[in-house]
Amino acid sequence: MRKLIVAVLVVAGILCVGCSSEKDTRMVIGLSLSSMKDPFLLTLKQAAEETAEEHNVRLVVTESQANLAKQINAVEDLMQRGVDVLVLNPIDAKGIIPAVEAANEAGIPVLIVDTDALGGVKKSFIGSDNVAGGRLAGEFIIEKLGGKGNVAILDDVPGKAAIMDRIAGFKEAMEQESGINIVSVQPAYGRRDMAISVTENLLQAHPEIDAIFSTCDEMAMGAMDVLIASGLKDKILLVGFDASEEARQAIRENKLDADVAQFPDKMGRLSVEAAVKVANGERVEMYIPTPVVLVTGENVDTFRENN
Repeated sequence: MRKLIVAVLVVAGILCVGCSSEKDTRMVIGLSLSSMKDPFLLTLKQAAEETAEEHNVRLVVTESQANLAKQINAVEDLMQRGVDVLVLNPIDAKGIIPAVEAANEAGIPVLIVDTDALGGVKKSFIGSDNVAGGRLAGEFIIEKLGGKGNVAILDDVPGKAAIMDRIAGFKEAMEQESGINIVSVQPAYGRRDMAISVTENLLQAHPEIDAIFSTCDEMAMGAMDVLIASGLKDKILLVGFDASEEARQAIRENKLDADVAQFPDKMGRLSVEAAVKVANGERVEMYIPTPVVLVTGENVDTFRENN
């Protein structure tokens, strides 16, 4: 009798293990981020995770340390995992095209967030109008300089679509004033440490600089440190892009003149919501916009209220 009871318990245990290992049948969304060191993308990621939880879908997140080859491998890995939808934040607008096309061939819908891809088929782009954002930065500098002066630009990763758009919008504004000269455009790859050395070199090569436009806040913070250390902060305008919490605090302390705000939390939320719709066979808009706002000392604590 005891042997029979033990046998029944063993069988029951096996059946129980089988029940506990039932396959997760939830929708799976893959999110490929270019980096997780950028506070902007970390905010996007957190909002995406919260939204996925609200919709009871699984979100698989990868990051590529700003390395194109790693991102292509990460996309391949997500495809092998059988994601239902791929949300992609490209490192390189052209270089990422093969990964987008591979997802297309596999029948996996692709959404692009924050910075676009320049090839392949996507269901939607979710992000800011970066041309408009660059234009806002340019118009601010023109106004503060009275239409005359020399300007330098801190580029991010060459080939990144969002950054190219920011610079294009900035140059559009500059071209409206014949008295404004762009004396240098230098990449600092989104890194604070690199922006420090690049800014130091810029100031040596172009001591006549009146303003610096940084295409992301990490680089703006590096440039700010150099201007403060050199005693030039009150002489050279500095405008950033992204309006991170650190940048907003710098504006409050009069260390940064202005910043162009994006809304990464909205990008993360809207990306997952669009991915869920696509997976369910619903239509989404080809472009889902998020706002851009110029942040200065006047609106640094209120700019989110109406956006």
